[in-house]
Amino acid sequence: MVKALELEGKVYGLLKVTKRLSNTKQGKSAWECVCSCGEITRAAASKLVSGDKTSCGCLTRKKLKDMKAKTEKERKTRNSWRGMKARCDDVNNARYESYGGVGIGYPSEWKSFQKFLEDLGYREEGKTLDRIDNSLGYSKGNCRWAEASIQQYNKHPTGANKATGVRRSVNGKAWVAQIGKDSKNIYLGTFKGYESAVAKRVESEKELYGYSKTKTVG
Repeated sequence: MVKALELEGKVYGLLKVTKRLSNTKQGKSAWECVCSCGEITRAAASKLVSGDKTSCGCLTRKKLKDMKAKTEKERKTRNSWRGMKARCDDVNNARYESYGGVGIGYPSEWKSFQKFLEDLGYREEGKTLDRIDNSLGYSKGNCRWAEASIQQYNKHPTGANKATGVRRSVNGKAWVAQIGKDSKNIYLGTFKGYESAVAKRVESEKELYGYSKTKTVG
């Protein structure tokens, strides 16, 4: 009779062998193992030694979960790519007049989804395709994945005669600064001078959005 292997204390993949169990129905030695995820599982010695069993099953579940997540990311990214092309190319698209109709286009290499993906990466959760400068077309240097609040700010026109988000106080003796974020107005403060209110507005724009487009003409 072949002597059973002594496996207690040994590690195979994510499994650490803890104690010997009764043989399997096929007469093979079996062992109790603790997986690094915390689960306890039973494994035949032959499968542990051969490398056929390296976890309680969590590795397989993780791989399936990761594959599903990647598939979903690709689906959403592809939808954004298709939407971009439709807005620029399809005269029957509801938004064509504001895009392709006024000369907004995209580089020829972006006709390939793989090239688009290579340049921008997968679409991030909670974000959609955004042009940094709305006067220019789609391109690697002018596109990003951005949250709706950032896109709304990016599209908001700036006043010609005063800074957006800066107004006179009710009594007309001071200036009030505010800024929008996630559909909410944030009060930034009341200032004696117009320039101070604008400076606060600019500071907040950079903090919230990474840049400022406020004009400071009084």
